[in-house]
Amino acid sequence: YQVTDNTTGLRKDIVWQVRVLAPYGEGLLVAESHDNGKTADLALIENEHFSTDYTNETLIRHNIFSEANEGAKIEGEVSQIHAFKKNHKTKYYSIFTKSGEDRLLTMNKKYEVMFRNKECFVEECADVINPTAFHVAAGQAAYMVNNNQVHWAWFGDNLWTGQWGPAIPNQGKSVSIDKTFAAGYGNSPSYWCYYDPTAGCIKKMYNMLMRWDLSSISVVSKGSEWAFDPSNCPGYECVYGGLAPGNRTYLLLRNKESGKYCVFGANSSGNADRYYEIPEFAAMDDAIAYATNENGNVIYFATKNKIYSIVLNAEPVMINEVYSSSEEITHFSIFRQAKATTDYYAANLIASGNVVLVGTWNGQNGTVHAIPMLNYNTGELQTAGTVKFEGFGKIMAIIHQFP
Repeated sequence: YQVTDNTTGLRKDIVWQVRVLAPYGEGLLVAESHDNGKTADLALIENEHFSTDYTNETLIRHNIFSEANEGAKIEGEVSQIHAFKKNHKTKYYSIFTKSGEDRLLTMNKKYEVMFRNKECFVEECADVINPTAFHVAAGQAAYMVNNNQVHWAWFGDNLWTGQWGPAIPNQGKSVSIDKTFAAGYGNSPSYWCYYDPTAGCIKKMYNMLMRWDLSSISVVSKGSEWAFDPSNCPGYECVYGGLAPGNRTYLLLRNKESGKYCVFGANSSGNADRYYEIPEFAAMDDAIAYATNENGNVIYFATKNKIYSIVLNAEPVMINEVYSSSEEITHFSIFRQAKATTDYYAANLIASGNVVLVGTWNGQNGTVHAIPMLNYNTGELQTAGTVKFEGFGKIMAIIHQFP
């Protein structure tokens, strides 16, 4: 705005800043239930600076899924929420459930359902809908493990319909993955490691981006003096896969006969790098969630009332209790900043990778706890710095969104 005095010729300029915001801004997208998991809705803890100061004032919005879908809710107990991100912006969401009619949903960024269950695939290529893992490579290709098989989606341009392709073959055979995998991050295709329950061994994939035939799958060879042989280890199950320092990967395995746990580590090239035997610890059998922090050699796991850290650098490996709750723990994860696809620990991303998110339930209300980490090497948490967000239903999944 400009005003000029016709007598003196003096001019006054006034400038207003106008910000046009998306209907929903940056923050934590929370799946919550008010009927013990039969149905679910989405809530948003909105804070445009969550990554740099999660203690800032926030706006909490509820029922944003049902508002976007004519009152309909998610039919099932949500287990995971994932985002398809391109240039740091969320384009689509994928919701996994443990049970109920909606086992797999694809939503646009307005939370409107695009596809449900078998509709999420380009053809009738999935007889069983049981999604268990998700990964985005280089911000343009996504991979999902469904019923122990890998499905692929290219969303790097505007041509993607929002549907998954058929199961990826490996030399004419479907890839067999036990529930989950561990994948590195980067702007170029990276290695995956996973446990193949059919072959009874650990395998690695490479050069996944833009390829339907993963012919570069190979069996991981044994480390020098290990008692554990990743090329011949039948009878295991993979309970968790995560990142480790140096873009390495961890697989947490359980021997189905003895019940003992171990951790297999691969370097950034997917080759055998570390092996840890985990001491017997009864609470591990009650774990509801796992997480890794790439700043330290620690694997966290949560039970219904406690959080523990498995300290892999200790001699021998140690398991420490780092958090206890009088309320039921229904969700546990490490906060990941949605903008940062390749560098979780940029200097300006204070919270990303450095805060754990815990959802608790007292039988009537749910609470999100943001707890900063105190020591990366031991997994110790700074509980005195906890920030709470209250007034939810039963919290089942949380993801950071950047519209």
